[in-house]
Amino acid sequence: MTCTQIESNDVMERYVLGRLSEEESVAFEAHYFDCPSCLEGLQRMQTLQAELGRGRIGNRNSVSGWRIWALAAAALILASLVVWNLSRPHQGAVIETKAPQKASALELLAKFGPPAYQEPVLRGTTKPSELAFRDAMKIYARGDYAGARAGLEAASRADATAPGPLFYLGICQLAGEQAGDAVATLARVTALGDSPYLEPARFYRAKAFLRMGDAAGAREELVAVAALKGDREAEAKRMLAELASPEGAK
Repeated sequence: MTCTQIESNDVMERYVLGRLSEEESVAFEAHYFDCPSCLEGLQRMQTLQAELGRGRIGNRNSVSGWRIWALAAAALILASLVVWNLSRPHQGAVIETKAPQKASALELLAKFGPPAYQEPVLRGTTKPSELAFRDAMKIYARGDYAGARAGLEAASRADATAPGPLFYLGICQLAGEQAGDAVATLARVTALGDSPYLEPARFYRAKAFLRMGDAAGAREELVAVAALKGDREAEAKRMLAELASPEGAK
């Protein structure tokens, strides 16, 4: 027995009024035990019948009383069926949802992923700064950027001329939503001059400026990145073009 058969043959109404055969009742009961919509409609109809039974409609044993009760029951059952039918999902129905708020151009450009780190081979090193840096980067490699910060700070204090600890410290600050601190830390990397970290430090400093909403600061860093003609040149030029667009200028 299907929902369509139940609806077209008035099975629910006949079940409530006790007019189904035993075979039909068994089939209907087997259906509504697994059909939440039909079960809800049946419960609503049974509630209406109970309300009618408690009302002063007249003696059901008399002809006039039975007719009044039957007409009232039919009207209420029909209303219940209409409500039940309207509550059922219909194929092709469109569900409207509130559209998510669109991110601004600066917010999209500010997105970043912390750069990966591959541990170099350090044979026989005993320098405190290098040991602290290596231990901190093991934590960094696990994605625990907050946990790596203490070791990176210790490594940079032990050797203020080493760009690596400062660079990754700036990345950890940026990942921790501390864009202002990242701007200052990455500036210390660029101040050290030419190193493998110079280009990426400027690039991620541009990201930090974007997170602060400072488009002018980001442009300055991206121009410097493009001038270095390294691995980030193409990406820096693309970001500069987007910043120059009407959306990026907002």
